[in-house]
Formats: sequence, C-alpha cells, structure tokens
Amino acid sequence: MITQLYGCKFNKRLPTENPLDYVMSFHGNGEKVVAWTSPPLPDPVLNKAEKGRSGPDKALPHSITVAVAGNGPFELVQMDGSRSTVKPVGGKVTLDLTGGPQYLTIQAGKLRPPGPGPIVTPGAPGR
Repeated sequence: MITQLYGCKFNKRLPTENPLDYVMSFHGNGEKVVAWTSPPLPDPVLNKAEKGRSGPDKALPHSITVAVAGNGPFELVQMDGSRSTVKPVGGKVTLDLTGGPQYLTIQAGKLRPPGPGPIVTPGAPGR
C-alpha cells in the first residue's frame, strides 16, 4: 500500500450503490483509485456466535464499474502485488472486488467527474 500510494493525497470516497463497497480516490502521481468490499455485518440476533469472525476473506466477491475518461489501458495492482492492465469499455473500467484492496492507476485528471447518480455501479455478481 505504501508503494502504491506514495506521494498521493486522499481526495474522496466515490459514491457507490453498495455501502459495503469502498472506492477511494487519491491524487498525486497520477490519479489512484483504491477499491475493495467488506463482509456483510453479522445479524446481532441470529449470529451471536459469529461476532469477531468476519474479515476480508468473508467478503462477497462481485464486480463494479468505475467511470473514467481516456482510453487507457490503466494499470491495476492487486494486494499481493500482481499487476495487470484494464482497458475502459464505454468510458468505464470493471473491477472485481474482494476483501483485499486493489489499486487502479489513472492518468492525472482522468477520473470522470460525478454526474447524477453514482459513478461506481454494480456489475455481474461473482464475475
């Protein structure tokens, strides 16, 4: 995380349709988007035994799309350091969220400013 966010400053949390999804915008050496999801909260009545047993590995993987400007490709780095590139389709990149953060590097100023509604939308579950 330190390497990916070195020289960056937190900008804002991007609006999402799922409150368990975290999509954070950082400015600095280009623009960075850090995204992950968190596990559902245990039901306080039905799952008392599960308290304290939730962690990133309990998050439900699913896809979201993030609106970007530019043609890419953009670099995507997973929590384990593995790297890939993503290319926008229709002005959006698809990210497969898990409990581990992933770091999307976008050229400076290429994150599309929000219009009406969220700029992060759900994709296919478990993609």
